[in-house]
Amino acid sequence: MFNKVFNHPADRLPTAIMMGFFLIQLAAFFYIENIFIAVPIAVLFLTLGSMSIAVSHNHCHCETFKSPLLNRIYEIPLYLQSGVSPYAWTIHHVVSHHRHYLNPEMDPSSWQHADGKNMGRWEYMFINSLRMYPEIIKISRHFPDLKRKFWLMFIVSNAVLATLIVYNPVNALIFFVVPMVLMILNLLDATYPHHSGIHSQDEYSASRNNMHWLFNIFTWNLGYHTAHHMWPELHWTLLPAKHEEIKDKIPAELILNNYFWKENKPATPT
Repeated sequence: MFNKVFNHPADRLPTAIMMGFFLIQLAAFFYIENIFIAVPIAVLFLTLGSMSIAVSHNHCHCETFKSPLLNRIYEIPLYLQSGVSPYAWTIHHVVSHHRHYLNPEMDPSSWQHADGKNMGRWEYMFINSLRMYPEIIKISRHFPDLKRKFWLMFIVSNAVLATLIVYNPVNALIFFVVPMVLMILNLLDATYPHHSGIHSQDEYSASRNNMHWLFNIFTWNLGYHTAHHMWPELHWTLLPAKHEEIKDKIPAELILNNYFWKENKPATPT
């Protein structure tokens, strides 16, 4: 039965985790009335909320369900967890970042200032979080079909969020609105180490890779970043094997094994 629903059987686990978490979020939203209980619980939720970033990222590359309708429905709770609305990943990340990551001046998540100077981590987080949706709107002008789908799902998703806000403004703020903003910042914090300070036109030398086992469990193999950029359509379960095929071509300094990315030093231009 599951093979008729999921494009890849391995996606059953992340989907179950995210949907289970969403049901817990809703239960907390509807039943917790004490703000002094709600706030610490919402803080505890941030860990699973951050996992939604990686799940929604993988979903935008390889859709979870065979049914387009199920994919669109699934993207709404992912938005309420990650802050990234349906088709936002597709426009900002798939059709733009993946196309321009070798040229930071064109990357919508650039780690450089306009004058070519590198951004610090905090600069990168705040500047790119503020310009994320303006960049999506600008990029979408070149893709009319994606633009239409983005705005349709943006309206639908935010209608759901607005309904939660009207029903209980305080709990909506605690369990959804504030975490969504924090997840956008977390997304940018997580992506900064991938390319920052690297000036390279060589795909093997353009991304840092994190081999820490726990990092790749929690991010669903996002640490295999060179392989991901070279084969963006490849399902996340296949990235470790693909990395093994190419790891000898990746500079050793771009293969790390630290759950918390150490502060990056600029890589040698190639």
